[in-house]
Amino acid sequence: MRGVFTWWRVPIYFVCQFAGAIIGAAIVLAMFGKNEAYVGSNIPPAYSTKYIAFGTEIIGTFMFLIVVFSTSRASKIVGASAALAVGAAYTGISILSSYVSTISLNPTRSLATAIIAGSGPQWDVIWAYICGPIIGMLLAVLSDRLIVSQRGADYRIRHATYGTGGKVSAA
Repeated sequence: MRGVFTWWRVPIYFVCQFAGAIIGAAIVLAMFGKNEAYVGSNIPPAYSTKYIAFGTEIIGTFMFLIVVFSTSRASKIVGASAALAVGAAYTGISILSSYVSTISLNPTRSLATAIIAGSGPQWDVIWAYICGPIIGMLLAVLSDRLIVSQRGADYRIRHATYGTGGKVSAA
């Protein structure tokens, strides 16, 4: 969506991410058994609803991706502290959102754990954990495109990385 890598890589990316999620869920199943919280499936707490989980997934994914987009351009990380910002954002969003939703921010992880867990209550709410992050991602990409022009982003990257010695050029 952002044009960071070529479209032919997108299916490969999704297959690899889904395979990793399936393997991770299978490891959780092997370690803790089937009755252990449905193998990490996303199920909102009893005091919450699937609609709150849906909204939380949209907002959480949007906020997380804005941080990711802000710290990276042209598929290169800008600055050594970018990883800290991304990790802190994910941790903060996860901690704050876990009260109302077993936050995922990743539809492939949610689907993989639901598949490995088999039948259970996770299937009643899986739509919230698949559609929410997708909508949040689309909103983040749209916001990124509207707010940050490529020319302005390139200038900020050059200026932050190499400096201009106090001289600002239009190039």
